[in-house]
Amino acid sequence: MKLLLAVTAFVLCAQLAVSIPEDVQQVVVDYMNRHRESFAVSLPAANMNAIVYNASLEKRTTTCAVAEHAAKNDRGIFFESLALDKGIDSGGDIDPRTAEQIMDPNTKGSEVVHVRQLLQPSFDGMGCVMLRRPCLLRSDRPVDPKHGENFAVKVTAICYFGGPEIRKPLEGLKRGEPGSHCPNGKSEISDYMCKA
Repeated sequence: MKLLLAVTAFVLCAQLAVSIPEDVQQVVVDYMNRHRESFAVSLPAANMNAIVYNASLEKRTTTCAVAEHAAKNDRGIFFESLALDKGIDSGGDIDPRTAEQIMDPNTKGSEVVHVRQLLQPSFDGMGCVMLRRPCLLRSDRPVDPKHGENFAVKVTAICYFGGPEIRKPLEGLKRGEPGSHCPNGKSEISDYMCKA
C-alpha cells in the first residue's frame, strides 16, 4: 500500500507541466528566431545561432522553483499565455539603436533587460512546457528602473534555452557581418544566423 501511495504521489508530481503542442512549438521557435535574426542584422552579430526545438529541454522546467532559478540565470523565458491571438506572434523587429541599447550593460529598461536572454548567441535550442497551475514568479529586475519596483507575474508557460553555460548576458557575441562566424555553417532557415 505504501509503495502504491509513493508511486501515485510521484506520478502526480511528475505531471506539473506538460509539453506544448507541436504546432505551438514551431510558432514559439519562429518567434524567437525572428528576434534573433533581426538583432543579428541590426547590430550586426556574426555568430548568432538559430534556435531549434529540443524536447529534452522540457524536463528542465517542471516546477516554479526551477523556473525562477532559470530566470535568474537567463535560461528561462516565461509567458502569461501562449494564446496565439494575444501577441506571441507579433513583433520581432529590432532596429540598430535598440540593438546597441541591448548590448549596453548599463541600459536597465524592462524592454531591453527582458529581451537580452532571447539573444544569447550561443543558445541553440529551447524546450517549452505549459504548467497545470500558474506560477507566481517574482523578479529582482525592476520593470521601471526609475521606481526600482520589482514585479511579480503569473505564468502559465515556460521555455528553457539550451547551449553552453554563460556567465553574463550576450557573452561570446562577435560583431561582424551576420552569419560570417559560423563554425558549423549557416542555418538552413536564415543566411544571417548559424547552424548550431
